[in-house]
Amino acid sequence: MTTSSVDWDLLRVFLALMRANTLREAAAALGTSHPTVRRKLHTLETQLGVVLFERAQQGLRATLEAAELLALAESVEASIDALAR
Repeated sequence: MTTSSVDWDLLRVFLALMRANTLREAAAALGTSHPTVRRKLHTLETQLGVVLFERAQQGLRATLEAAELLALAESVEASIDALAR
């Protein structure tokens, strides 16, 4: 992964995708559109220089890189939640 700064909004999309099975489910969870989720995923993958999900008819399948990013993204999420409290 090759970026010095990642937008929290992009990580929120990543987490929604990890928790959902499809772009549409993630979009619904985030209250946004399917194309917006797809665009933000592409932006995150481009920034990081990795493919995070393999696309299939059944939905998305997380790559090894996505699994590695998950714990870090959840840590950021917990920190932001703590700040909000």
